[in-house]
Amino acid sequence: MMDIKKHLMQVFTLDKEILKLTEQLAELRARQQAPGGRYDGLGVQKTRNVTVQEDLSIKAMRTEEKIALAKVKLLQIETKIHASSRHLPPMQRAVITWRYICRFIWKDIAERAEMSEMQLMRVHNEALKTMEAHFKAA
Repeated sequence: MMDIKKHLMQVFTLDKEILKLTEQLAELRARQQAPGGRYDGLGVQKTRNVTVQEDLSIKAMRTEEKIALAKVKLLQIETKIHASSRHLPPMQRAVITWRYICRFIWKDIAERAEMSEMQLMRVHNEALKTMEAHFKAA
């Protein structure tokens, strides 16, 4: 069951990575709009061949590419989660969807499912056990 948990938790890791990269991109875009100096504070300096604005544009494009790649990977994981959860009973499928697709916190899931968090954990763990075989095959 650890493999499935580790794989499912990647959605949260990728969410954090995308958020961090999006913040970096906003910072780069703000620096592009700001009046320039010889050094922009991000480690980008003027060189003989490339201006600071060009350096910032290149960094921004690379950051956008990293965001796009992380989003693709996230979509692939979510697609695999959907496929693996098709075989689950409705409540287990709902719990998996709410947690790993919608990213709800446990308390909110328990309220939606009208059960205690302890019951929710049991449903979640049963879902993981059931998904393990289907997840590896997908």
